Amino acid sequence: MSTFLLALSLMSGAHASTLGDAASIKAMAGCFDVTFQYTVTTVLSEEYSGDEPYSSKAIEWVVVDGEEEGRVELQHVLVSGPAMIKHWRQIWTYEGTDVTAYAGHGRYTLLRLAPADVASKWTQVVTNVDDAPRYGCAGEWTTTPAGSEWSCTVDAPLPRRDKDHSKEYDILTRTNIHRIVADGWDHGQENEKIRLEGDTRRSVAREVGNNTYRRIDDEHCAEAIAWWPGVQSHWAEIRGAWTDSLGEASVDGRMVHVDEHRGITPLWVDLFWVAHRAEKRDRSTTDTRERAQSIIERHVEDVTPSAVP
Repeated sequence: MSTFLLALSLMSGAHASTLGDAASIKAMAGCFDVTFQYTVTTVLSEEYSGDEPYSSKAIEWVVVDGEEEGRVELQHVLVSGPAMIKHWRQIWTYEGTDVTAYAGHGRYTLLRLAPADVASKWTQVVTNVDDAPRYGCAGEWTTTPAGSEWSCTVDAPLPRRDKDHSKEYDILTRTNIHRIVADGWDHGQENEKIRLEGDTRRSVAREVGNNTYRRIDDEHCAEAIAWWPGVQSHWAEIRGAWTDSLGEASVDGRMVHVDEHRGITPLWVDLFWVAHRAEKRDRSTTDTRERAQSIIERHVEDVTPSAVP
């Protein structure tokens, strides 16, 4: 085989693989009966008070909220009685280099990964309910007997379910495992709870998580399906305000501190109100973006890597 034909064959194979990976990502969209389950398996420090196994259930609508070649965005919406609640967001980019790394104490580092480190990998960036940064890392989609699977390990802030442990540890080092199965998908986790003591990291507990998404008829998500298009453009502007405030890793290694509780109400509540008022009062998207950016800038400041607020 000539060098040209060999190169063409490899390119075609890579393109087909990328399309298959994107299909696996989009397989996480739909209406799901969700079970969230976490169990602490090992307590490594007396400072950690321990937990009973955690379990809760929900119905979620996951929608493909943006798609182009090499990029897929998934938005989760919780179906909560008559109320719809914007939940987390997954942003998948093939060989994406821009991620946000959590450094503890509300600090985030904006990083640009080396192209060699993301070759043939998909970068997943996860944002909070208010589109604030959360975590991001790169991994390869692989095929296993159980189905398509992707995993990576990354430092992340404490989940809301662990708010009672906020003085006991500072970082959740999480290994996320996304696995596509016949009737939906699983989000497995192998987590380590880390306490920061200056430059020293000390593990205080380990836990496993198994969040199952089982596909159900779309009629169970009818309210969310109808609701999201009406607020979609306003949340796009709020994400734009975050980009305006944080940049796109143009300054590699820039560290920011996000203070979620600077003011009477938490940051996420303020941004939810911006979106809610825009929806009810039919505000312009420009007005939404300006209001959101004004709020975000009150909560975000540049810090040096050694600074601990």
